[in-house]
Amino acid sequence: RAPVLRSIALRAIALNASAFNGARIIGPSLGGWLIAGIGTAAAFGVTLVAALPYALILLGLTLVRPQVKRARGNVLELMREGYGYIWRHGEIRSLMSVEIVPIALGMSYVTLAPAVASDVLDVGSRGLGAMLASVGVGALAGSVLVAARSSIRHRGRLVIAGVGIFGALSIVYALSESILLTLPIMFLMGLTTAIYSTTKETLIQTLVDDSYRGRVMATNSVFWSFTPLGSLLAGAMAAVVGLQAALAINGALVLLYAPLLWLATPVRDID
Repeated sequence: RAPVLRSIALRAIALNASAFNGARIIGPSLGGWLIAGIGTAAAFGVTLVAALPYALILLGLTLVRPQVKRARGNVLELMREGYGYIWRHGEIRSLMSVEIVPIALGMSYVTLAPAVASDVLDVGSRGLGAMLASVGVGALAGSVLVAARSSIRHRGRLVIAGVGIFGALSIVYALSESILLTLPIMFLMGLTTAIYSTTKETLIQTLVDDSYRGRVMATNSVFWSFTPLGSLLAGAMAAVVGLQAALAINGALVLLYAPLLWLATPVRDID
């Protein structure tokens, strides 16, 4: 039963990631052209208008809530129990740490891409759109690839390898001064991130107990809030050592985290 559930969860998570990453292709590409054509403020206005129909659709949805046993207690108590559960389970704790380090350090390559496009590559808003679209294309390809290979084994090792490869690619991205090299590197970064992130999400979903699933996944989502913090730190570092050096240092730290995951956590033993 567990392998079947894992396969279903993997495909569901991968399909959800595919929809998200598909938007990452269209959005940056269109946004770059809009900024170049009508300006930044007007481009944000177009985004607002485009989002309104979907907001109205969501308001009209009817939620059907299954009759399940709900966790009871105040918010702080529920959070304490959730964090305690994560800490007691080494596999889940280690997998969730994958969200912290690569997100806090590695994802600054996206938020600092405008600076890279203008100060390093000198490609303007259209070039920035192409850069971000490359990430989206890679992420979409990675999500589809994971969905197609639902029977893959040694997923824990795949997660660790993905983190290491992403770190190495981040260093190359940081040092690149050519758009012709940056575009394929960003494609590979999106591909790698989608593969290890989707695999990691599947493993967490299949390892966690049903009674703690909501709290664990909520905690997992909270870790994405480290992205702005990582970008802030990367920006502060760039002011001291330079933009490319700051991105390269972050990439090196992510790369060094991969052997730590291998040697000091049970992730490599997860099938």
